[in-house]
Amino acid sequence: MSKRIYILLTATLFAFPAVAQTRMPAPAAQKQCADQFKAADLDNDGVLSGVEIGSASQLPRAVAGIG
Repeated sequence: MSKRIYILLTATLFAFPAVAQTRMPAPAAQKQCADQFKAADLDNDGVLSGVEIGSASQLPRAVAGIG
């Protein structure tokens, strides 16, 4: 294969993740996540403490601070 094809293939493979990361999540998904976070935040301080983490099992792992 030509060197140009390898360069084009490499550039294409690196461009796709960059394009995917610029997309905004759907507003409905953001609202659902926010509602679940507020339900898990028992003392309404905006931070999930160790006790509240157990009730945050329905949240995405990155939001709940697990892992």
